[in-house]
Amino acid sequence: MAPSVKTQIAVAPDGRRVTVSCRAERLQEEWFWHARLTSKTFAISVAVGRPQYAADSVAAGGYQLRERVSYGAHPLTVSVSPEGEGYLVTWESTHHSLVFGGPGQAPRLQDIITLLDELRPQDGVDGLRLRPAPGSETVMWGLFGVKFTDAGMVSFYPRQEATGLVPDQPGLSVPAGDLWRKTMGSPDGSAGQSKYILANDSSVAVLDDDFGRAATITQAAQEALLSSLSVKWS
Repeated sequence: MAPSVKTQIAVAPDGRRVTVSCRAERLQEEWFWHARLTSKTFAISVAVGRPQYAADSVAAGGYQLRERVSYGAHPLTVSVSPEGEGYLVTWESTHHSLVFGGPGQAPRLQDIITLLDELRPQDGVDGLRLRPAPGSETVMWGLFGVKFTDAGMVSFYPRQEATGLVPDQPGLSVPAGDLWRKTMGSPDGSAGQSKYILANDSSVAVLDDDFGRAATITQAAQEALLSSLSVKWS
């Protein structure tokens, strides 16, 4: 199959509209979002994905169900890790799943329900929106999206929240912005994986350079994606 231009638009969990466009054989239909969330009682990671994402997350981590209730007419579950060192909370709505968790003991169910009330989740075909209620002191930050293509995984961030990812030296000018190839260092000081960074006025996109690491990724697919990738937050 020859690469073709594919464009998808969705609403991010913070309510911003995001457009991803590129030339590729495959651009996954599902949108995945990740963020951090802090409130009076929580400091947790947050993820939003397709409806099955909740069940997949529980199964992948081997979590064991502790409680299951209904919230907004949809399943709300609390699960704990096999070692009891972490927990996972999932809310499986009509179009999307909300998944969050962290280390330590699982919180009280009433605290979880209070947090969801503060987030005021609004699920629709184009996205699951989380709107912290004024005065709740609940804040969502570090938001980014993920898309999988035939050239690898692309992560995309709002530009104003990801300036640290953009190199200081000038990049290669391409139609959708400026492009760099950068090797991220590993914690032990050794050379890390190479990544491509594409930045424009509204977005910073990062593509893992898996050419030569994953047999399914070809140089042609990578070049097609990098020459056409465009991400815009509005």
